[in-house]
Amino acid sequence: MNRDVTEQKNHDMCALQKAKEWMDDGYIVFADLEGWNKPTDIEGYIPDVIAMKKGVARICEVETENTLESHKKQWECFKNYANEIKGTSFWLFLALDNGKCKYMDV
Repeated sequence: MNRDVTEQKNHDMCALQKAKEWMDDGYIVFADLEGWNKPTDIEGYIPDVIAMKKGVARICEVETENTLESHKKQWECFKNYANEIKGTSFWLFLALDNGKCKYMDV
């Protein structure tokens, strides 16, 4: 399922918030957002954010209420990939109104 304009805006605001937060924490950040260096694909999918620092990597995917289930194959791919690599973690966020982020423990 595709996102409407408001959902896409909330998605992008949440992804940007995480990218900036991790960059401020000293991570090298790649984000699938305008003006940012893009993350590399993982098994054909591009995560919203990848952050790396001293042997630690974070793979971040942001979903909306309408895409959480329909994009499950994609974020499960990222989760499985992260589980296979030492020092790598997967972070899933649900974008809420006004771009707020809710961490999803999956």
